[in-house]
Amino acid sequence: MEWVKGKGVEASLSWEDLGTPFMVNIPKEHSATGKHSLHSLFVDARRVTATVNGRTLKGKPFPREFAGRQSSTAFLAFSETWLKE
Repeated sequence: MEWVKGKGVEASLSWEDLGTPFMVNIPKEHSATGKHSLHSLFVDARRVTATVNGRTLKGKPFPREFAGRQSSTAFLAFSETWLKE
């Protein structure tokens, strides 16, 4: 869970039903920038809860293909590293 509080707002995100961690190595040709390779450890979540000022937001993650494997639209990325090549 991540939680943040500011003037007039409090928000939290909670990831649940986590999948098996997997490593991603995306060459620059396929990265979002086209100039940097991406290396990171990802963990997908099948359930997520987002709350703002005590109100749970609508929506849910859905399956998708990412980096050549089945994943979710909700995930955590650890030690995300972008390298300029």
